Amino acid sequence: MKNKTVILILSSMALMLTGILTYYLINYKVRNVELIESYHYSDVEGIYISAFSTDITIEKSSTDEVIVEYYSNQENNPEAIFEDNKIILNENNSKFVCFGICNIKRKIILYLPTDYTGIVDISTMSGDIKSNVALHTGKISTLSGDVILKDIDAFEISTKSGDIDIATINDKIDISTLSGDVSISHLKIQNVSSITTMSGDVSIRNNDSAYITIKTTTGDVKLDNNIKDGIDCNIKTTSGDIDVY
Repeated sequence: MKNKTVILILSSMALMLTGILTYYLINYKVRNVELIESYHYSDVEGIYISAFSTDITIEKSSTDEVIVEYYSNQENNPEAIFEDNKIILNENNSKFVCFGICNIKRKIILYLPTDYTGIVDISTMSGDIKSNVALHTGKISTLSGDVILKDIDAFEISTKSGDIDIATINDKIDISTLSGDVSISHLKIQNVSSITTMSGDVSIRNNDSAYITIKTTTGDVKLDNNIKDGIDCNIKTTSGDIDVY
């Protein structure tokens, strides 16, 4: 009898919490993101951004400054630090603390001058990273966000389940992903490179410079274009398909 009473109380509490949560989700309106802060810097040699579920877009700057715009639907924002010609923006520095369902929305737009050749180092949890300008060197890391890049020289890129799409690689690439697909439109490497994935597919549409070696367990392989005297590019998958043409 006592056990039945406990079960009844717990069931009633669970039902009540479900009702409150449902009402909250139906009636809660997420504020649109607004520009919270705009940072302007000159003589920048490195940019280091660490974010949570924040989408990050890189655009061309209309000036000779590096500009970082931070958008959010809540007022608290991380402080950007500029020291030793390096920009450091870390969302861990934000004073905002969230419990339960917060419906926080954020985005960062990074504007780079056309002559910027410094480091770009970006890490996110689930936000997408997209660049519409050429990048020189750096590192990108995300768990589930997609990475979409234009022209790059030398980069390290790692994801868990996010897809990676790169237009042109001019120098060197080191890619590591678990289940995300890797798509490269133009491969023109000058140094030894590597692409490693567990179950993600790898597609290279134009290979201009690489001698590609492939190691896979169960994935299908199609290698129609390989440069015998080219720079080594090692591609390794477990079950992902590999297509080079």
